[in-house]
Amino acid sequence: MIKAEVLVLSGRARWPEILQEMTDGLISAFVNHGKTEEQAETDALVAVDAIIFMSGGQSIYFPMGLHRNIDARNKRIAEEFTGHNHSSLARRYGLSRQHVYRIIKKLLKQNRMPVRDEGGGS
Repeated sequence: MIKAEVLVLSGRARWPEILQEMTDGLISAFVNHGKTEEQAETDALVAVDAIIFMSGGQSIYFPMGLHRNIDARNKRIAEEFTGHNHSSLARRYGLSRQHVYRIIKKLLKQNRMPVRDEGGGS
């Protein structure tokens, strides 16, 4: 484990914009997860300092986490799927109807569709 010496950086207004945005985003995320504003700021500064320590001077690509988002979206589509609402799901999620068909088909193949007990036959 790398132990970074936490730098007490004052005057955040002088920081590069990306570090300001990263710190603000972390503070917001920590507060949304129940930390006090003060603890969130402390933790955000520690996290940003660790990132600077480990990666300072490098260009870093942060993927957008699309797989995680796509998997969650597809799970919601599967949960909302009634068997005949492809068009409304497509509109709701900004997809083509064909894309919704592909998502449902893939999840059915993987046996990842929720079991529905709607009582009675249709």
